[in-house]
Amino acid sequence: MDKEEARTALEQRGATFLYEASQGPQSWYTMADPEGNEFCIN
Repeated sequence: MDKEEARTALEQRGATFLYEASQGPQSWYTMADPEGNEFCIN
């Protein structure tokens, strides 16, 4: 599963996309669960 597929699946379960970031060759999405707790996927 790639990052975009993971984002879509998590949004369907109630997560909210906050922003995309990167540093060097790495990039990630910062998301929030329905209670507002932030987490990253890469």
